[in-house]
Amino acid sequence: MEKRDIFKYYIINKPYKVISQFTNEEGKTCLKDIFTVPKDVYSIGRLDFDSEGLLILTNDNYLKTQLANPKYNAQKIYYVQVENTPSKEELRKLENGVTINVNGKEYKTQKCKINFLSESKYSKIEERNPPIRFRQSIPTTWLEVHLNEGKNRQIRKMTATIGCPTLRIIRFAIGEINLNVIEEDSNIKEFNRNEIYQIIGINNTNKEAKDAFSTNKKQKENTLYHNRLKLKREKFVKSQENKAPATEKIESTFKAKEIEKKKSNRFSGNKSTKSNTKSKSPNKKQKYISKR
Repeated sequence: MEKRDIFKYYIINKPYKVISQFTNEEGKTCLKDIFTVPKDVYSIGRLDFDSEGLLILTNDNYLKTQLANPKYNAQKIYYVQVENTPSKEELRKLENGVTINVNGKEYKTQKCKINFLSESKYSKIEERNPPIRFRQSIPTTWLEVHLNEGKNRQIRKMTATIGCPTLRIIRFAIGEINLNVIEEDSNIKEFNRNEIYQIIGINNTNKEAKDAFSTNKKQKENTLYHNRLKLKREKFVKSQENKAPATEKIESTFKAKEIEKKKSNRFSGNKSTKSNTKSKSPNKKQKYISKR
């Protein structure tokens, strides 16, 4: 019977001050502290510690490759709150590309699309906890930024070049997937393979997708098999701790039993035939009597 639910897909809304991984660093809150998903599920891409919004979690390597592939052109949409109110000319400057510092080197950003976010959209955004710094004498403005790239803290560096420091960043969408798919009273939603591929617009019926899915599936099944074998070995070692103090001896005993078990299963038919033949063959004394 074909195994199901090998691949998992989740859309989450990452909160503020949470790192985009499942291991803790320097006491910071991580995804593991908030979301419960299988151990082999990881995020596609990252969000800064102080950014919020959409992350895709999966163990489907084909999907990860597609979304990371420039040919797929998975555009990302961000809702960005900045200090001051930039002019339309300043927004056009950002759209055409500005020079920022990336890893100690000058880098000119790719062309992008930036508009003022409509009131109907930003009025639905919940207040951040803790709230942003507010200065009565300085206005704030919400922008809608469409990017096809994602350098480290890129949006913050871009808005700083026009004198509009970034106060808040929310990633609203990756490709065709956006935060609206998550219910209001939740911060996570699970999908199956067909649903997520349809939303993103990936054809999962072509040969490339089928081959990749088949290969990925075999890898997952192989991993599951080795994990079960590992647990079985650990259980055996634990049961033998009082009998044999040397771990190497226990491991070798376990391996010897596994090999013997495989041999007995493989050659049980041949062994029984040989034993029957041997028992029926006359011994030397019977041969001597018969000759006389």
